[in-house]
Amino acid sequence: MIACAFIAGALIGGGIVYAVMLRRSKLRAHLLSFIAHELNTPVSALNMTILNFLDGLFGEIPEEQRPWITLMREQIARLGALVGDFRDLIHEDFHNNLSLTIEPVQLSPIVERSLEEMREALLRSEITIEKDVSASLPMMKADPDRLARIVTAMLTHARKFRAKGPLSLKARSDAKRQFFQVEYAGSAAERKHI
Repeated sequence: MIACAFIAGALIGGGIVYAVMLRRSKLRAHLLSFIAHELNTPVSALNMTILNFLDGLFGEIPEEQRPWITLMREQIARLGALVGDFRDLIHEDFHNNLSLTIEPVQLSPIVERSLEEMREALLRSEITIEKDVSASLPMMKADPDRLARIVTAMLTHARKFRAKGPLSLKARSDAKRQFFQVEYAGSAAERKHI
């Protein structure tokens, strides 16, 4: 009788603990989704405002200020990509409903757009680009927004960790896949980091 009561109590207690943990997880997911949404709103507004400044919608920008406004655009775009990655993580880990918008895309225009967005940063870093990304590569199926974020992240990290020489961008395809790589000469890693 005591053993039955103990087992019943353990089952009920375990059920209560599970219900509390599940509720907590749902509240955390809801809070993080709300934060990601609220971060995205000002980032989008800042991005559009800066693009309007650069396009001359609010008047001419003095040339000595243009590099700084361009730097702000680059960093706001980077922040927007991080918020997008944060939203993806929330949808995948908490909601189990990460949805991709898969459609036929061409890699070359995505690479060109990322390079254009980073043009000023690459010039400031005195980086030359060696590019072998043909516009004749076959179409591939991908989520264009996420693919653009990946390409931009690869270029950003290459610019950040490059020690000397050019950035080499190469793309190729085989019967089933496409490959995109960014090569650069970095500093030698310490032995403990290898």
